[in-house]
Amino acid sequence: MSANERVRLDAMHRVERNEVTVVSAAVLMCLSLRQARRLWKRYRMEGAAGLTHRSRGRASNRRLEEGIRERIVKRHQERYADFGATLACEKLAKDGMVISPDTLVALLKERHLWQPRRRRGKHRLRRARRASFGSMIQMDGSHHDWFEGRSGWCVLMVLIDDASNQTYARFYSSDADIFEVANQFLLLGIYAYHRQARVRELRAVLLDVLELLIPVGMRWTGLSLAVGFQREFSLTQ
Repeated sequence: MSANERVRLDAMHRVERNEVTVVSAAVLMCLSLRQARRLWKRYRMEGAAGLTHRSRGRASNRRLEEGIRERIVKRHQERYADFGATLACEKLAKDGMVISPDTLVALLKERHLWQPRRRRGKHRLRRARRASFGSMIQMDGSHHDWFEGRSGWCVLMVLIDDASNQTYARFYSSDADIFEVANQFLLLGIYAYHRQARVRELRAVLLDVLELLIPVGMRWTGLSLAVGFQREFSLTQ
């Protein structure tokens, strides 16, 4: 029995025990008085079985004939077994067999022929961070009136390291050479991160990053700055 039918059965039991009237039972069952009286009559004649829906267990009036159902399943298995339900129904409709995808799936499930498809994974996956600092550094600038008219326009340069997620930001004049800014800003960011590191480790990181990121025409400038850093930290060795 469904939940509604159990509620109706309980109401009929209470009417039978003279606890409530049919009118009150109609309110409990959320039915009209006419329908409640009809259910009460069926309950007295058939018992609890009289409260079940009359269409239960009967085939639908819109059910396809068994021969048509068999032809649809046979054609699907012969030609469209590897198709999805929607595409298979479109192909079957061209063959003169109109059926909905839900009905087709139900037919195949009855015969244990339906195999649900595995959904594809996400197209894009999160990339793992680089293992060491300086392996990949991203930098971008934004030209804007950052000081709201109190000074000229400038560019805000932001650098982020992929491995550590450390960010560095600095303002530069809008007419500054972008290559000089990139060279200086990159080295300043690495210097700030490794100010507590040993000189040998710092120099190795600097040389690796300069080799990967700084243009060929500017490598000599970067190397000279790296040598300057080494001299500055020579007392910490």
